[in-house]
Amino acid sequence: MEFEAAEMKRLTDQEDNHFTPFIGLTTEPGLRRSAKRIGRELDVALKYGEGSLVFCTLQGPRQEPDIADAIRSRLVHGTDFALDAPAGA
Repeated sequence: MEFEAAEMKRLTDQEDNHFTPFIGLTTEPGLRRSAKRIGRELDVALKYGEGSLVFCTLQGPRQEPDIADAIRSRLVHGTDFALDAPAGA
């Protein structure tokens, strides 16, 4: 995972493109990744993404408190950001 991110970063033509890591989540049985794995993916994205990140979807963190904690610990430093479902959702 880190090798691929480093290679994408290295191969990106900085004059024309900007490397943006993408982390996708699913809550489908058998496809769900652990909070530890998501945390590691976030660490790699933060290392190579220069502040850019595409993170999809919030359904997993809303349903899985351990994934929400992995996200908060890396991305939400002292803010009021909530991963709770909006009212009426």
